[in-house]
Amino acid sequence: MSTAKFRTWRWGAIVLASVACLALIAWGGFSYALRYQPSFYRQALAQTSDQAQVAGAELERELLGLHNQVRHEGRWKLELSTAEINGWLGVDLPEKLPRLLPPEVTDPRVSLCDGQLLIAARYHDQQDERSSRVISLHLDVSATSTPNELALRVDSARLGAVPLPLSKLIERVSEAARRQNIRLRWSEEAGRPLALLTLAPRHPEFPDQAIRLDSIHIEQDRLAISGDVVKR
Repeated sequence: MSTAKFRTWRWGAIVLASVACLALIAWGGFSYALRYQPSFYRQALAQTSDQAQVAGAELERELLGLHNQVRHEGRWKLELSTAEINGWLGVDLPEKLPRLLPPEVTDPRVSLCDGQLLIAARYHDQQDERSSRVISLHLDVSATSTPNELALRVDSARLGAVPLPLSKLIERVSEAARRQNIRLRWSEEAGRPLALLTLAPRHPEFPDQAIRLDSIHIEQDRLAISGDVVKR
């Protein structure tokens, strides 16, 4: 082999090797990004079974208290902590409402912080049962001026650390809302999708009363919801 050909071959080999290395690095980074789990989700999953049961039971007591409040006219209020919600999601949801989530979604958890609701869950690939990734949503939550209407602005959606197309998310959420007979419509705020969720004002146990929600506040590890009850 001539010196010129050898140099050409060596240069080509170096280029190919460099491209291969870059491809491997890129794939490794992408694979790592898919396996990424938000820190709040890892912390929520660290809650022990005993802690989850105690926290979930406390949430049930809070809901029973709310049930007693809305039996009468006047103001009502519900306050829940992050630990209570996650305890209930970890222990009570799978037992009491096993069909609420689609089968490919498990282990939902939340984080509450200054008007922001972070939600994460495991997403299982139906084509590969051994494969699961963490899907997470970053939502801005508020009550609108219309009673019983909540506004949820989707600030981001990710699979691992990889951004997801919001159009797909809208499609899946709309599907789930239809299955559960939930009134949902979509708008836009600050260039982001805005889900407008209408809650039913009637409770089957209290047909002569209208239960209205008019305020929702999210602070550090705390959710506060309030409204009133009026005779129909």
